[in-house]
Amino acid sequence: MFKYLIISLLVFVSPFTKLYSQWSNNPTVNTPVVIAPVNQLNAKCISDGQEGIIIVWEDNRTVSSGNRDIYAQRIDRFGFRKWGDS
Repeated sequence: MFKYLIISLLVFVSPFTKLYSQWSNNPTVNTPVVIAPVNQLNAKCISDGQEGIIIVWEDNRTVSSGNRDIYAQRIDRFGFRKWGDS
């Protein structure tokens, strides 16, 4: 009985519940793409064809020789990173 009450409440309340995405609503706060140390340079982005983006950049966080590696991240339309945190 209790289980049906909870399900009924969820069905009734869910159409009136606001959902928020990962994107920041504050114009002074950015949604982080990468939080690694050192500089990320020459970022470029393109649509992923599903209302999200793919971003690539140069980064020398793991290379001590001074050479840069290329990193990429896909962010879905809700603002969630899809290819891991680093």
